[in-house]
Amino acid sequence: SPITMATTEEVTKHNKEVTDFTFKNISTCPDCGSSVMHEGGCVTCPGCGFSKCE
Repeated sequence: SPITMATTEEVTKHNKEVTDFTFKNISTCPDCGSSVMHEGGCVTCPGCGFSKCE
């Protein structure tokens, strides 16, 4: 069967939803597994220094 390609718009929307979901709900650091802190739109890990901002 033919492979159907998602439109760029669909892919972008999906990626944004996934990013928003994981960012807002992240509670453990993806690098070291410690609990993260949410500060001013950023997620920071006091354990290893990981940080990600919206």
